[in-house]
Amino acid sequence: MDDIQNSNKISLFDKCFRDSEGKIVLIQIPNLPLLLGILFLVLDFVFLDSVDSFMFYQLGKVFLFVWAYIEASEGINYFRKFIGLVAMLFLILSYL
Repeated sequence: MDDIQNSNKISLFDKCFRDSEGKIVLIQIPNLPLLLGILFLVLDFVFLDSVDSFMFYQLGKVFLFVWAYIEASEGINYFRKFIGLVAMLFLILSYL
């Protein structure tokens, strides 16, 4: 009986780093909000002396926040959710 109960327990490592199929997932192909956030922050850096620089910077941060929210709420494991929460916290604190 104890063997059955122990085999159904999921370790903390599994909850943090494995997906529903049992694969270890730390890095994934970036999704659209993350790609757009990076793109706009790069455009901000390229057009640093431009009037559009502020717009690119703000759009980049908004898309990064959307990505962080998606990761924090729908991440496939605890590690991804933690990364999303840290990114959200960092972005919020950057406005203070």
